[in-house]
Amino acid sequence: QYLEWLRRQIIDNQRVDILAKEVLGFELEPFHLFMMQTQVAHPNNLILVGRGFGKSTICTVTKAIWYLCAYPKARIAIASKTVTQANARLAEIKKILETGGENSLLFDLFGEFYNPNRWNANTIDIAQRYDPKNKDTPGAKSTDATPSIICVGSDQSKAGFHVDVEFGDDMIDEKNSRTPVVREAFDHWY
Repeated sequence: QYLEWLRRQIIDNQRVDILAKEVLGFELEPFHLFMMQTQVAHPNNLILVGRGFGKSTICTVTKAIWYLCAYPKARIAIASKTVTQANARLAEIKKILETGGENSLLFDLFGEFYNPNRWNANTIDIAQRYDPKNKDTPGAKSTDATPSIICVGSDQSKAGFHVDVEFGDDMIDEKNSRTPVVREAFDHWY
C-alpha cells in the first residue's frame, strides 16, 4: 500500500522531491525543492545556480531518472559543453539505475533498469523499453533506434537522433561565451 502511494505521488503528482529523498536517498535543502518545483511548473526552464549547489544532481540526474520512471519510452539527451561532461552525468544516472540508489525502493517501485544490450559510456537503453513480445528474451532490443539516454557535447553534431527531453548541463563557460562569434556558433548548435 505504501509503495503504491509512493509510486502515485512520484508519477501522477510529479513529486520529484519524493523520488529524490525517499527513493534515491538524497538530502534536500529548501533551494533544491525550489529548483524541482521550477522544473515541474516550467518544463522549458533555465536554472542558474553556482557550482556546488547540487544543480546537476537535482535538475539533471534526478529529473532524468524521474522521466525514465514516468515515461519508460522517453528519449532523453544530456547536452554539456563536451561529451565527456555529459558522460559524467550519465555515469551518475547509471550508478543509481544499476544499484537502486540508497535503498531498493527504486527497483521495488519501477523494476530493474539495467539492459545489457545497450549500456555504455554515452548511451543507455533501459530494460523497460523492451519490445513486450521479446521482454523475456535475453538481448531483446528496443523498437526505437534512439536510446533512453544519449549524451552529446557542443563540440559534436546532434544530427541523426530524436529526443523528447533535453537537459543542458554546464554547457556554457568563459571560453565558449567570450566573443559574439563563439556565442552565435553555440546558439546555432543548440
